[in-house]
Amino acid sequence: MAKGGSEQTIRNLLDAGRDLVAEHGAARLTLDAVVKRAGMSKGAILYHFKTKDDLTRQLFQDAVDAFDARVAEKRGNDRSPGSYTRAYIAVTTAPHAAGSAAAERSVISALAADGVVGAILEQTLANWSSQVENDGLDPALAQLVRLAADGLWMMEAAGANPVSAGLRQDVSAHMLRLIDASQSAQGQGSTD
Repeated sequence: MAKGGSEQTIRNLLDAGRDLVAEHGAARLTLDAVVKRAGMSKGAILYHFKTKDDLTRQLFQDAVDAFDARVAEKRGNDRSPGSYTRAYIAVTTAPHAAGSAAAERSVISALAADGVVGAILEQTLANWSSQVENDGLDPALAQLVRLAADGLWMMEAAGANPVSAGLRQDVSAHMLRLIDASQSAQGQGSTD
């Protein structure tokens, strides 16, 4: 885990690690590769990250935090029923943008299989599940659309049969229509 020292140095090391994983996969993540990519000394990385496992955990947590921040930004101040789930769908089904957003999704996907991040992954998935289940929607429907969005994201991150931008947009629109239809049905049921 990161300890003392320059926040900018840590940021540079994490950015270098993120970019390495996004471009070459988790297998290429080594302390030496991150140092070379960041243009720093081995001492700099060892000062902030005692082991590769420490770097991996922090890199994963950093990517999750950035993803969560994107969802929060998309949601804004909207606290209406379904607002978190809608924002989650928008962020997970957005076309892979160049730069850090795509790299963060790649890092989460690539490192999720690494046993080193198991506890962080478990907590992250529990948090995302809880957020959609407590978003004022039918919990089963909320989980259905979250899992569909996750599947689309993970499939693309793995490079397995990525869908066209048009189909991705259609899938996202269908998920949102399911939410809208569920909310309409709930509203009609409460007035009967």
